[in-house]
Amino acid sequence: MTVGGGKSPVVVAGCFTPEQKRLRANVNGSGIPNASAEIFGGTRTESASGWLYGAIQSLPEHYREVILLRDIEELSIDETTEVLSLTRESVKARIHRARLMIREYLVRD
Repeated sequence: MTVGGGKSPVVVAGCFTPEQKRLRANVNGSGIPNASAEIFGGTRTESASGWLYGAIQSLPEHYREVILLRDIEELSIDETTEVLSLTRESVKARIHRARLMIREYLVRD
């Protein structure tokens, strides 16, 4: 056990079902799901998708992953809870907070 009761990444990775592993593997190093990389073109541009890409990249990772799974990959709340091993309430709260941060980013820039 690690300090604070958290699980190490190796232990956590071993706990995923094959479907969860497949979904997590679809996220590339930039944090953008591979299937959605075409939407953003891989780089930030001045287009609407470029602004959205920048907004998503500005999110802390725990908010970014829930937004990518829910809004980009279009997983249901229940599927997202399974992939991330979170409660429904946690997923819904993170989605809400991430969308607020995205809105703030887009209004600010």
